[in-house]
Amino acid sequence: MIDVHLPHPTHTWKDFWIHLGTITVGLLIAIGLEQTIEKLHHVEQGRQLAEDLQTEALLNRQRIAFDEATLDKEMAWLLRLRRDVSALQEGGAKEHFVYPERLEIYPTNSNRTQARLPAVTVWDTAKESDLIQLLPPGRARNYNEVYREADLATNILIGLSDKWLELDKFELRYDGGIVSGTPNVGKMTAAQLDEYVGVLGDVYLACKVTKRRMKVYDAWNESILAPADKPFETSDEYLKTHPDPPIDLSK
Repeated sequence: MIDVHLPHPTHTWKDFWIHLGTITVGLLIAIGLEQTIEKLHHVEQGRQLAEDLQTEALLNRQRIAFDEATLDKEMAWLLRLRRDVSALQEGGAKEHFVYPERLEIYPTNSNRTQARLPAVTVWDTAKESDLIQLLPPGRARNYNEVYREADLATNILIGLSDKWLELDKFELRYDGGIVSGTPNVGKMTAAQLDEYVGVLGDVYLACKVTKRRMKVYDAWNESILAPADKPFETSDEYLKTHPDPPIDLSK
């Protein structure tokens, strides 16, 4: 708060203008200092926001890596099971069929490991409080695209969980009345085996589509973690330079 004191009674125009000039200069200095302090505060807020966004991006790098590794395990597990069920369709010995140990991601596993959804708290808070305007325009657009991909990744991961539940519901029809048990594949008819293979294929395809979406999200997230002078790889370029490893079905 700026206190303005009235000048002492003046006797000449010269005294009046001196007092008026003194007040004006004082006001200008006070306003300038206030604006400078406010600008410095905004600079500090922008610096802190950029730092918090980098921290959130590093956290998301870890979550992406976890989800991608989990998807690789899921796809390998599904393909092995589908391969063995297909062998039964072709006349394989049912007594030799062994249902593979369920993954931690499996819906009925009591120790189920949940997918790591993208962290978006810092960005959402910045949008709600209008702090985004403190970022350079180009950087803000970059972050906006990253978090758009984060939303897409979140939605597809949730959708994948629903797809796994479809497989779970199918297998529960053949678990012999044991809710947490495995399906008795050996007693399935040819038609039921066909349906089983189809459901397994649907879940595998959903995993594959999810993995691709996660890799695109990974590309954008890495773009804000890379040095400023490093050119950004488009999602197509990133997919080419980061191919999926071949799935090992020998286990």
